[in-house]
Amino acid sequence: MNFFLPIILVCIFKNVLGEETQETIDYDVELNYQELKDMNFSCYPEDFCTENMLGYPWPVPHPGTGCSCHKQCSEYGTCCMNLYQKVKLPIQNCRNVGITLRDMAYYMVERCPYETDTDSIWKNLCEKNWNEEENLLMFSPLTSLDTSRTYKNYYCFKCHETTDNYVLWDLLVNSTGVASETNVNRIFYSPERKTWMATYDELYSPCPVNLSFNFPKDLQTKPIYCDPYLFADCPDTWADTEVRYKCRTYRALLFIGYTTYKNIHCALCNNAPIDLLSCYGIITYTPIHFNIFKNIIDVSEKVENANNCRKGYVWDPYLQKCQKLSCPIRRYVIKNGRCVPP
Repeated sequence: MNFFLPIILVCIFKNVLGEETQETIDYDVELNYQELKDMNFSCYPEDFCTENMLGYPWPVPHPGTGCSCHKQCSEYGTCCMNLYQKVKLPIQNCRNVGITLRDMAYYMVERCPYETDTDSIWKNLCEKNWNEEENLLMFSPLTSLDTSRTYKNYYCFKCHETTDNYVLWDLLVNSTGVASETNVNRIFYSPERKTWMATYDELYSPCPVNLSFNFPKDLQTKPIYCDPYLFADCPDTWADTEVRYKCRTYRALLFIGYTTYKNIHCALCNNAPIDLLSCYGIITYTPIHFNIFKNIIDVSEKVENANNCRKGYVWDPYLQKCQKLSCPIRRYVIKNGRCVPP
C-alpha cells in the first residue's frame, strides 16, 4: 500500500487544547476511524472492530498483532480506533523492567490519578524519571494483591491504594564472569563509574552488574507483557498535546521494516519517514529468557517495615537501608506530605 500525507494534516493536528493543557487533566480524547481513512493510513481489517469481534480477544493484543475490541482495552491504550468515540488517557503503559539493559516490559501504572495535587510527595516521586539514583525503590515494580494492578514503583502505588497489601518484584542480578552459585553480598550504585555494582562471596573487588526485575513466581494474576521496542509515545520535546494523546490512546500498528509504531500519530511525533510506512513489517521481538540472570533476590519485606527509619525515610528492602524521601524539585522541601518552597 502506498501511503501519502495530505496537506490538510496541518489543520487536523493543530493543537486545539491551548497552552494551558496539562498532563494531569482528565481529558477525553476523541477518536474517529474516518481520520485514518482520510489520511490514507487505514490498515483495514487489522485496525478495525467489527460487530462479531466485540469483546475479543483480550484487552492487550500480542506484540506485533492488531488492536483490541475488548471493553477494558482503553485502560491500556490498545483499542481499535473505531471502538469508542471518546476515551480517557490509558491508566497502564508499557514499561521496561530492566535498569541497566532493555529486556522485558510489562503494562503498569506509572502516573498518579489526575486529581492528585501537583505538589504531592507521592506524585513527585512516582512520575519523575530517575536515571542515576541509589534508590532501587524508584525502579522496582510491585503488584497490588487487591486490584492485581502492577505499579511502576512504591510511590505510584501510594497514589492509588491505601492498603499495604502488595508484593514487591524479585531483583535479578547478573555479572559477566561470575559463577551462578556465587552469592551477592551487597548492591550499590557507583557515581564515578555511573553503573550499578555488586560485591560477591569469595571475590575481593566489586563487579559491574546488570539489574532487572521479575514478578514473583507465586503471583496468581500474572502481569501482561508488552513490546519494549514499540514506539508508543511521543518524545518529551514534542509540543502538540493532541497528537501525543492520540498516540497513547489507540492501536493501529504501522511498520518500517523491523521498526513498529503504535499508530500514525506515534509515527508522526517520532519523525518517522511517512512515505515508508506500511501495514506489514517484520516482527522479531520475543521476551528475553530470565535465566541469563544468575542471582535472584527474593524480597518478602514491606517498605512500611520501618526498621527504625526515622521520620521522612522509608525502608529499602533491596539495599537494606533507609532511603530519605526528598523532593525531585531542587531546593523544595517536604511539608505535610507536599513538596513546597523553603
